[in-house]
Amino acid sequence: VVDNPYEDIAEGYYILNTNISNSQQDHDDMLSNHKAAAYFDPWKFKIERLSKGDVVFLYQSGVGVVALGEADGKLVKAPYQGNAQHPEEEYCMRLQRFQRVSPPLTAAEIKTVTGINHVFMATMFGLDADSGKKIKMFVHDEGRIEG
Repeated sequence: VVDNPYEDIAEGYYILNTNISNSQQDHDDMLSNHKAAAYFDPWKFKIERLSKGDVVFLYQSGVGVVALGEADGKLVKAPYQGNAQHPEEEYCMRLQRFQRVSPPLTAAEIKTVTGINHVFMATMFGLDADSGKKIKMFVHDEGRIEG
């Protein structure tokens, strides 16, 4: 895996994978419950990086950004999929001002909008503020926000 030079940037914008390739349930849970979540060591610890007001773009593998919201800053540790055999294996944060993006913003569009060829393999990675603002503005300007 090539190291993503943007992965450790903390300028208030993040892309978080919804984990659909591993679990449809995890993906659905994030969207229906308006949250950013990651599961098991070491991935779950990525959620600890989120601060109140950070913008999180939820990215569905092979589809694109399907939703966005702002982290509430309160880390919640929960059993994975409610299973007591996996206590505290889900780290999550509620997303305020949650909005679905339709049609989803594809990886190719994100590259075009930001001018950066982001690698979407990571569970979660940071965006520079300029890129984050461009993506947020693009989905709003293109009328892709549902509701």
